[in-house]
Amino acid sequence: MPEESAMERRRRSAGRFYSSPPAGRFDGRCSFCGAGPDLVQATVRGPGGVAICDGCVELSSEIIKEERKSSKGRI
Repeated sequence: MPEESAMERRRRSAGRFYSSPPAGRFDGRCSFCGAGPDLVQATVRGPGGVAICDGCVELSSEIIKEERKSSKGRI
């Protein structure tokens, strides 16, 4: 069985599988994990109704740091 991704774990922890609202509409949920305003501390909205929560920003930052560490020394 394939390992669960970090985003899948985040969606599961939000308590529901979430599909984004139609483009241009914002329902207060993170477009990446589906967590609603009651589960996050902050949400950053982008164009077209997309948004990212503080948890997904932190997770993304950790992923980028790990990828940079693992790619050091490679040409």
